[in-house]
Amino acid sequence: MKTSNDQRNVKTAWKHEMVSANMLDYLIEENNLLPILKKFGIGYKEIELIKNYITGTQPSN
Repeated sequence: MKTSNDQRNVKTAWKHEMVSANMLDYLIEENNLLPILKKFGIGYKEIELIKNYITGTQPSN
């Protein structure tokens, strides 16, 4: 794929990992998945842990 000089020099402020964590939130909310996830023992705490794994951040206590 060929890109122009302008496209190659653009610096973006977003990180793939953060966008992935945000996408997880979006998918859960838009598809009303929280009630289903809770049936399997997955709540807010577990979702935050998953997002921490995605972003590589330490979980908060």
